[in-house]
Amino acid sequence: MGGAYKNPNDDSTPIWRPSAEEQELRNQLEAKREIKAKYNLLSLAKQEMTELYRYVLMLGNNHALVKRVMDTRTSWV
Repeated sequence: MGGAYKNPNDDSTPIWRPSAEEQELRNQLEAKREIKAKYNLLSLAKQEMTELYRYVLMLGNNHALVKRVMDTRTSWV
């Protein structure tokens, strides 16, 4: 804080500094956050890629078999 009540002898260094262990934990947490953000972006991109093709099934010869086969195809919805 500043203003009229600021101590002129204050060198404005932080009172508390994280230990090396705490800093390492912070770095690991930040790395996990970055990894999660990248994973989410890749997951969204993959989801968009998997919806490239659409198919429509109607009742007919072996429609249940065709549906079962098409459900195994990740790029078909």
